[in-house]
Amino acid sequence: MIATLAVSGIAKAPTIWASEGNTLSISKVPFVTTALYKEYQDCKTVEKSTSISIAEIKERIADLSQKYGLDYDQFYTVVKCESHLKAQYGDNGKAFGLAQFHKATFDGFCKGKNYYNSFDQLDCMAQMFSQGFAYHWTCFNKLYPQTAYNK
Repeated sequence: MIATLAVSGIAKAPTIWASEGNTLSISKVPFVTTALYKEYQDCKTVEKSTSISIAEIKERIADLSQKYGLDYDQFYTVVKCESHLKAQYGDNGKAFGLAQFHKATFDGFCKGKNYYNSFDQLDCMAQMFSQGFAYHWTCFNKLYPQTAYNK
């Protein structure tokens, strides 16, 4: 599967991503600005994120559930529903990762965290759940429409 990712600040050549299974590689990256290079470095963590085992994901969800006082089964079920436990693009390319964040939502709620890091996504998602923002996830609204987290 080949997909193009339009990166802001590039008018001439988009970044080209080639994906096979859980491996994502870059076949062309025009380094135009420092900001673009940083975005490229952040994107390189995508490959690392996709190599996380399901056992590691479950362990992280358990730790975060305890840290933020969340129901493990509920939190795990929403993550599984959103991403099928795979750090990948979804929602027609608008969302990414285990938590299926849209970039603007992640940037607004997850200051100082890396959008392409699965554990940063899960941590921010858990924090948002604990603060009553679980309604940002479609699966949460479908599975748990009448819970205390949904404000």
